[in-house]
Amino acid sequence: MSKNAAVKHSIATQLIRVVFAFYCIIALSVTIVHVVAEFQHTKKTITNELKSYETIFGSVLAKALWNLDKEQLRDIVQGMSNIPVIVGIKIETLQDNTIAAALGYTIDKTGQTQHYHSLNKLSDNTSDYEQELFSYQFDIHYSYNEQLQTLGTATLYSDSSIILNRTKIGFFFLVFNAVIKGIALWIIFLWVGRKLLLKPLALLTTAINETRFDTLEPKNIQLDIQTDNELKLIETTFNAMVHELAKSKKDVLNFNEKLESQIKVRTAELEKAIEVADEANKAKTAFLSRMSHELRTPLNAIIGFANIKQKRLEQDASEQQKDTTAHILKAGRHLLMLVDDILDIVKLEEKVLDFDLMACDLNKNIQDSINLVSHGIEENNLTLHYAGTDFCILADSGRLSQVLVNLLTNAIKYNKAGGSISITVTMADDNHIAVAIQDTGVGIPTNQLENIFQPFARLPYAQQNRIDGTGIGLAITLYLIEGMGGEITVDSTPGEGSTFTLFFQQATPTNSPSER
Repeated sequence: MSKNAAVKHSIATQLIRVVFAFYCIIALSVTIVHVVAEFQHTKKTITNELKSYETIFGSVLAKALWNLDKEQLRDIVQGMSNIPVIVGIKIETLQDNTIAAALGYTIDKTGQTQHYHSLNKLSDNTSDYEQELFSYQFDIHYSYNEQLQTLGTATLYSDSSIILNRTKIGFFFLVFNAVIKGIALWIIFLWVGRKLLLKPLALLTTAINETRFDTLEPKNIQLDIQTDNELKLIETTFNAMVHELAKSKKDVLNFNEKLESQIKVRTAELEKAIEVADEANKAKTAFLSRMSHELRTPLNAIIGFANIKQKRLEQDASEQQKDTTAHILKAGRHLLMLVDDILDIVKLEEKVLDFDLMACDLNKNIQDSINLVSHGIEENNLTLHYAGTDFCILADSGRLSQVLVNLLTNAIKYNKAGGSISITVTMADDNHIAVAIQDTGVGIPTNQLENIFQPFARLPYAQQNRIDGTGIGLAITLYLIEGMGGEITVDSTPGEGSTFTLFFQQATPTNSPSER
């Protein structure tokens, strides 16, 4: 911003303009009131002059009317018309209500201006007369046999031009006085404003604009203020602030140097810790992967021999032997499931899970998944509702079955005895299919919904009731669904149940495998 523009928009300039504007408004208002009052006073004075002529001419007018002396009446009217304040005269008789004599500018009974250019001779056109007429009217009385007789009325007219002629000098000096005062006040305002406001504020704003933290040096500004006013306080406060900022800058620079050295040390320690953590994580992953593979071999053997023994004991064995074999088989399958989950988590962390997307028969996948969990449904006395579907979706059939089994297993484990599970398939929109798995179980608290898809996260209900599981099923489910291009949502009410809804792209049986 240029210097002129800064001065133009400064507070001092705006203050001077506002104060001067108010002064002009007040001075103009006072002048107008003075002019109007002077005009009215002069008008009243002239009216009083007209009234005084009643004493001078009243008796001679009465005598002329009483004697019906038209010559004398004409002379009187002619003489009165030569008085400067009188612009018109009208004499009316009371007996027949007629005009006995009229001369100059008068007003008729309808309020129209009339002009008698000579005695009782009316002009044809008076429209060019623009002055405002005002009048004084008095009755003409004649004393006969000591009785006062009213012979008629006399109206004397004057106009605004007479008032203006008397007051124009006074008006001129009023306006001249106001203008001179305004100019003088503006000059005083400018001088005082520049000395007391503009100059100090300009010095202050220049100092503020030149103050930079990166080049900050202790310095003082001098506003040349002699009195202890607000600007003096600003000067003192600004100088103190600059000194404090300079000191703070030095402290900040010293702190930055120490902080940078500490950051370098911490960064080196963190990099080393990250390397150690990476190595530990790789070792953990390798250990889990190797141990999982090592565990699968004996587990498969245990499950296989348990299946063979269960078939052999179906007829001749005791109930205790059958129960023992069933427990071995159940424990082996549960342990194998945990090992498979651990392997999936390892693959999930290493991002090596593969997806073979193609058109899948959704109904077949759901039926196969129901068959895999049917034993749990029977054991918990649950009712499953599923009406079947004809839809095909774009998914990995094996991974889709894994997702469905995980969700159905949770619906069984967290359901109430005698509860139900419902599987509903609908069109979500023109291109997507929605698969909703709803249970009547314990539900999930609202504040825990956002954590259920985290690995190893388990609900307090599961821990309190010792429900089997590692807390990685839903984490794997989320990863598998997203890997197949789908989505999952959950809606739950504690004490009433939960609904997990899967969204997949619709496909036709002729779809070829999609790109991975």
